[in-house]
Amino acid sequence: YDYLKKAGVTRLARRYFVMNSFDGVLTTVGLLSGAYVGGIKDSALILTIGISAGIAIAMSGGLGVFLTESAERKIDLKAVNETWFKDYEEKKALRKAHSSAAYFLAAVDGLSPFAATLVVLSPFSFYPAPQAYPIASFIAGACLFMLGSFLGSISKENALVYGFKMLLAGVAAAAASFLLLGG
Repeated sequence: YDYLKKAGVTRLARRYFVMNSFDGVLTTVGLLSGAYVGGIKDSALILTIGISAGIAIAMSGGLGVFLTESAERKIDLKAVNETWFKDYEEKKALRKAHSSAAYFLAAVDGLSPFAATLVVLSPFSFYPAPQAYPIASFIAGACLFMLGSFLGSISKENALVYGFKMLLAGVAAAAASFLLLGG
């Protein structure tokens, strides 16, 4: 944890967690909207497609952040190595901190949308699709509202307003899918 604090990643990890959980929920909302409009009533099929999409989002986010953070942190480390005022042990600690940060941020970025996807899809593990669709929609809305409320609370703004803004994004995504797909 000290290495992560030294690399200054806590705020960045929080940002990645919220952004990518949001992506996971919205992607799943889109997937479920399409499945519903397409008349898919097989919960196992919805789970298979949804989990596959969640894996793709996780891989995309995790690998993308790892490569990006590694490159950015190498730039920072080159600057540290060029300074004369830092001793060897401090430079060594900073190198380890920046290396740890890239792995940690990649894990947060990859796992958060996957976890969000699994949470939203969970009703399809227990119920037939016709019953699972509305439950999953409620769970997606609750997740979006909680993510927004979290943002409102950490920014010292109105948590309810932020929660409703995120919820509105989910409703808009579902509505766009239904309108465009003819549902």
